[in-house]
Amino acid sequence: MYTLATMQQLRARLDLETNAADDERLWRALTAATARIERDSGRRFTPRLAALPHRARHPRELILLDDLLQLQRLANGDGRDIDRRTVQALPAASGGSVGVLRLTGSQRFSGPDAVQVTGLWGWHERWSLAWRRSVDRLQRPPLAATATALQVADSGRFHAGQLLRIGDEYLRLLSLDAANHTLNVERGAQGTTAATHNRGSAIDVYRPPATVTLLCLRLAAWLYREPDREPAGDLPADVADELRALRRHSAAS
Repeated sequence: MYTLATMQQLRARLDLETNAADDERLWRALTAATARIERDSGRRFTPRLAALPHRARHPRELILLDDLLQLQRLANGDGRDIDRRTVQALPAASGGSVGVLRLTGSQRFSGPDAVQVTGLWGWHERWSLAWRRSVDRLQRPPLAATATALQVADSGRFHAGQLLRIGDEYLRLLSLDAANHTLNVERGAQGTTAATHNRGSAIDVYRPPATVTLLCLRLAAWLYREPDREPAGDLPADVADELRALRRHSAAS
């Protein structure tokens, strides 16, 4: 389970000193807060690679089943690829996720099977700014596709729970060995494929939408202070209002 904020951020919000005895309780609060936010909003805020089938109800417009961050491939119902240069993403120029794909020119959605939309799915208000680039670089060549430990120049630049990117592969940071500047990771995270990476490959860090991270911290802090409360129970009014504002509404509605 990933989280929309890190344990270090939650410690800072709660003004807690580093103490391993608190880790499990902090992690439970963060995971519960993340699950509640995504469930109530009907959105995911961490990108994932997937091919989703869609039934085209209009020959030129396709209402997407989820928030799309980056289109990689669009295959028509006959299995043929549609030229992405003929695809307009709506809302245009939003800088974030889109909900509708519109074909231009003579292109039409057709064929006996579902249209396959392959890409990065999730919601972000500014996708172009979602990655903190080149935070560090791999220190040992090469990194095999099966390796789960990365050596970096400075492990202090990272925090457990973060989503990392090397090339096209996503990696989930599970824990750190600060003494040896080693990151222990889950490979091929979020639907991507584990690959071999050369020494010096840049490591990017994903930054969830700032408003969502702040909401996660507020909700997690409340759950931490109120450990007997059920995550599915009533929320503070201001938190509930912000969740409603994030809720995804189908483009068809």
